[in-house]
Amino acid sequence: VKFAHEASTMNPASLRDILRPSKVGRHFTMITVMFLSVLLGILVYTITTIQNEKSNAILIDMAGRQRMLLQKHINEVFLTSQGITAGYMATRKLIHSTLHALMEGGSVVLDAETGQRHTIPAVPTEGMLVTLRNQQKHLDKIIKVADDFLLLSPEHPEFGQKLETLRAQNSTLIRIADDAVKQLSAYSESNLATMLKWETIIAIVVGLLGMFVTGQGVRVGRRLENEIAERKRAESALRNSELFLNSIVENIPHMIFVKTAKDLRFVRINKEGEDILGCSRKELLGKSDYDLFPREQADFFTAMDREVLTAKNLVGIPKEPIQTKTKGLRHLHTKKIPLLDDQGIPQYLLGISEDITERLQAQESLRRSEERYRVLYEDNPSMYFTVARDGTILSVNRFGAQQLGYQVEDLVGQPVIEVFHEEDKPRVRQHFADCLKGTRMLSRWELRKQRKDGSVLYVREVARTVQGEDGETVVLIVCEDITEWKQTEERLRESEVKRTEALRQSDELKSALLSSVSHELRTPLTAMKASVSSIIGNGPSGMNEVQHEFLKGVDKEINYMSRLVDNLLDMSRIEAGTLMPHREWHPLEDLVEGALRRAALTLEIRNIEVHIPEDLPPVFVDAVEMQQVLINLLDNAVKYSFPDSPIRIQVRVGVQYIEVEVSNTGEAIPAQDLERIFERFYRRRSPREQSIRGTGLGLAICKGIVKAHGGRIWAQSIKDEVKIIFTIPVTESMASFSLEGLRRAKPKL
Repeated sequence: VKFAHEASTMNPASLRDILRPSKVGRHFTMITVMFLSVLLGILVYTITTIQNEKSNAILIDMAGRQRMLLQKHINEVFLTSQGITAGYMATRKLIHSTLHALMEGGSVVLDAETGQRHTIPAVPTEGMLVTLRNQQKHLDKIIKVADDFLLLSPEHPEFGQKLETLRAQNSTLIRIADDAVKQLSAYSESNLATMLKWETIIAIVVGLLGMFVTGQGVRVGRRLENEIAERKRAESALRNSELFLNSIVENIPHMIFVKTAKDLRFVRINKEGEDILGCSRKELLGKSDYDLFPREQADFFTAMDREVLTAKNLVGIPKEPIQTKTKGLRHLHTKKIPLLDDQGIPQYLLGISEDITERLQAQESLRRSEERYRVLYEDNPSMYFTVARDGTILSVNRFGAQQLGYQVEDLVGQPVIEVFHEEDKPRVRQHFADCLKGTRMLSRWELRKQRKDGSVLYVREVARTVQGEDGETVVLIVCEDITEWKQTEERLRESEVKRTEALRQSDELKSALLSSVSHELRTPLTAMKASVSSIIGNGPSGMNEVQHEFLKGVDKEINYMSRLVDNLLDMSRIEAGTLMPHREWHPLEDLVEGALRRAALTLEIRNIEVHIPEDLPPVFVDAVEMQQVLINLLDNAVKYSFPDSPIRIQVRVGVQYIEVEVSNTGEAIPAQDLERIFERFYRRRSPREQSIRGTGLGLAICKGIVKAHGGRIWAQSIKDEVKIIFTIPVTESMASFSLEGLRRAKPKL
């Protein structure tokens, strides 16, 4: 359009001269076509490079996000270990999908909230692919360590160790992710540099061609055409350069700003800078630091800017605090670069700032957490040892060293076997060898350790093999001090021995006392019984009925006292082991009849039911003792049965035993008392307890006598029916015994 407008203003002769065909004109036309072709190639090359750089920018952004996602993943794993619900699996899935897209290309989500997706190519170089594969390998390791860590509770002794290992490996993975970002950034910068180099070369070539055309063109038309072509090239290059620069500046994930060198006022800032500072371009452009920040901060920024402009060199500020409008205090990592003119005089100041606030907060949180776990490790009331494969102590906590009377540095590097008691060293060596053979966790050991002062420390230990920081297998030993418990156990054992001895002596004394008292009481009771019986049988004729009943009562009480004395004597013989039954053959029905006769005064008017089989064989027993068993069982049944209820004696013949059962209807016996009623002096509680006389020895004596005969005795209680059952062994010679005194075979004892 410009060319047509300028041509229309020229005179016809000049226009004809310009348009007249000539050799120079033909050359100029060819050069013009070449020039336009070169411009078109530059345009296509620039557009292609810009498109590639957009993809590279997305790759850099996605690689940078990997670092954020890795940190987020480790934080969510820690929250999950504390019982707080966190979606670490979703983060882990996003990390995998993003990493896979970076390595092989594909569709990725740019905005998790909107779900916006973008298709990206795979990383452009083999070196970047190797870095990403290394990142994937370390990610798989961290996921395995994280899964093992989540199986532990915060109180677990390995919880801190696992967390420390997890964080160390995550730091390594973040460094690898940072390397990937750096490689992608370097590749992008290399592409830009290559484009600028080639465009510069092409521009030089085109410039030379233009100079050639200018030298050859002597006519006005040629000069005009050259000027129009030069203008088009310059405008196109400038426009493309501006578009390219704007695209890079606006989409880079760091704050980029430009200030004038003269008065340090903002003349350019990108979208990231607007977001960080919380101000729009309209509010920022043309303003100085004093218009935007507190004076103290503005003084700091201005001083740094002046230093950069004076030094005429790049200056990095690792930690630059800045008070923003919407996000409060932030920390930036800033690089400031002076932009010089052809004479080396600074014209502008370029700043590139990265917001590192979250990184610093995470580092501070990690530092506090490590300090907290270090305190727990050092002062935990358990001893922790880390031992190398050769048995050398690699580390020990402060509490463990103090318990043994050493300083930490005294134990590190020493053989762990030396801290154990000499007698336990062989066992420790065997346990240590078993642990290194592959046993992950060994059972608790109770061992002794030798303190520095020579005293003995009892410990309960657990050993486990773990992987050290260098990948070597080490043994972690956790010790719990049980010295006080062992001492208490020893004191209790000694006390139990003394108590047992005291009880034995007491039982011996009691048995001797019972035997002595029983023998001493038997003689006067016999004399009293004889006197009272004589008076009752041959009393004077003048004795009235009241006196006679009184004497019968005295006689009854003497009988009761005699039974008590007999029970005491029987009990003393049973406890002394001197109860030796004098066995003879007796019909069991005779023993039952004799027991009923001897217990007639006790039974009085009670209904007694006796069921004995007709084919019952005789028994080989001590008649007096067996009758005593029956008498005691009948006496017990009378005491604990209802007054009008019957008492039953049931005899059953078995293959090896004869069972004798004495039952009554009365108060049920609780299940927990069925065994205890056969203990001496034990009397179960009963609502009628105050009216029941006795010492609690009757059933204990029955048990001793039955046991001495080779039988057993037990109790059953079903609702209100109580049964006491005992057995008498059946011998081979019972069937050959005749009640008429005839023996078909000699009895075998």
